[in-house]
Amino acid sequence: MACEDVDTWLSGAASGRVKDSTLIIYDTDGSRIGELKRSSDVPSATTQATSSAPVAGDANPALAGAWGVSEQGKPHLTFTDAGTVSGSDGCNLIAGSWKLADGVVTFGQLVSTLMACDQVDTWLGGASTATVSGATMTVYDNTDAKIGTLERAS
Repeated sequence: MACEDVDTWLSGAASGRVKDSTLIIYDTDGSRIGELKRSSDVPSATTQATSSAPVAGDANPALAGAWGVSEQGKPHLTFTDAGTVSGSDGCNLIAGSWKLADGVVTFGQLVSTLMACDQVDTWLGGASTATVSGATMTVYDNTDAKIGTLERAS
């Protein structure tokens, strides 16, 4: 379906990185194609980090960093100590927030691009919570069903 007068630059997105309140978007060649700024009505990472709920830097500094394989078609996430998460389900870019309480990672509302990709299982887009055992993160959906795992990136 063609959309007249609509800028479709986001359809070329392959990966992204969160820096402060901006999601920087890259194409499959790794070239920067644009950015999305956090809306003022969404709590900032600073607000989350100072809330009463524990966040990564306070509760489990080992959680921060990359999980999964950062290759096209492969799911991966990068967690920051400031409580933000970004990555890809293997097809679509994902960004949002997270907190850790009682050994369970709880994802805030995750935003995602909506590209259709053949032969890519986009299970990571349904992430609601996760647990970590050693170098394995087990991801669950909103019904607490296991939907997949990510290994700590080396």
